[in-house]
Formats: sequence, C-alpha cells, structure tokens
Amino acid sequence: MRLDKLTITNFKNLRDFHIDFDEQSLTTVLVGRNGTGKSNLLEALIIIFRDLDLGAPPAFKYQLDYICREHKVHIDADPDRAKDQVSVSVDGQAISYRRFSQREGESYLPNYVFGYYSGPTNRMEMHFERHQNRFYEDLLRGVDRPLRPLLYARLVHSQFVLLVSSMNRIRRSWSFWTNTYVYRALTQFYLS
Repeated sequence: MRLDKLTITNFKNLRDFHIDFDEQSLTTVLVGRNGTGKSNLLEALIIIFRDLDLGAPPAFKYQLDYICREHKVHIDADPDRAKDQVSVSVDGQAISYRRFSQREGESYLPNYVFGYYSGPTNRMEMHFERHQNRFYEDLLRGVDRPLRPLLYARLVHSQFVLLVSSMNRIRRSWSFWTNTYVYRALTQFYLS
C-alpha cells in the first residue's frame, strides 16, 4: 500500500492541510520542529484507517488517495454530511461504504497498520484499543483469528521493533540469523 494524497480540513493543528506523498517511494520521512503537526498527521492516518476498517463514521473531514494491491482508492469523508458521510471510489468506480468496510474492503485496505509512539502519552495507543479488545474477546471465545489489522507496539516493545527493523535492513548478510525461529517470527509480525 502506498499513500498518494491527504487533505484534512481540521484535525488538531492540521487546518486546511494537504500533503502529496511520493507514491513511488517505500519510505516517507517527516521532518519539522516540535509542534508542527508531524505526530498529528500520523495520528490522523491511524484514525482514518481504524475507522475505515471498522466501518465507523469519520472522526473529521478528509480526502485520501492511496494505492493498495494495484487499486487506486479515493476516500471523501465528512462527518457533517447528512447522507453518505464516507464516499469511496476504487479505480474510478463508486462503491458503497458498507461494501467497502466489509469483506470487499479487504482488497482495498492495508493488511496491517503498525503503530509505535515514543511520546509521553498514550495518544496513539488509544486508537488501537477497539481492535485490541476485539482480538482478546475472540481469543477468550476460542475464535482462531489472524493478527488484528491494527497493531500497536508499546514502549516496552520498542527494543524488539528496533531489533527487527535493523535486522530487516541487513538480513541478507546475516544468513545464520535468518534461519532461526525467533527471527522468522519477528519479521513475519513486522513485515506483514
């Protein structure tokens, strides 16, 4: 999945905000002074994909364009609209939000949204709670589910995230390490 464009009308300090991502690059780097909205942009993206996955109404007005599994997806969301608060088109064809947020949406949404935030609050983690709770409830009922689509690494897990990220960059030169079960399990979790 690759982000293309995002416009946010009003979310925290992001007002009439527009960003055009380089959809050809696998990596996007956000650089700016404290308080300029870098974390707010990431939080907005988490909320957007959380709500899309849950089929929930939008938390704020936005337009998002992205490419997922070779499909161009456009989302136009406005919580103040009386009807069709979320309009979706895939490859230029309109699709109902209900169809998008159910089984059909699996083709147009990322498999996983992985989050980590080293800031002093739980502002990012709280957006993952619904998926976390649903996952635990299924475990208690004996429902065998794959990993939840929104995954959050707490501060205590940060060393594992750093380790997997570092190993991923140099894994070809560490062939003896890549054959271990621990490495395979961690990279499957991180890369999926």
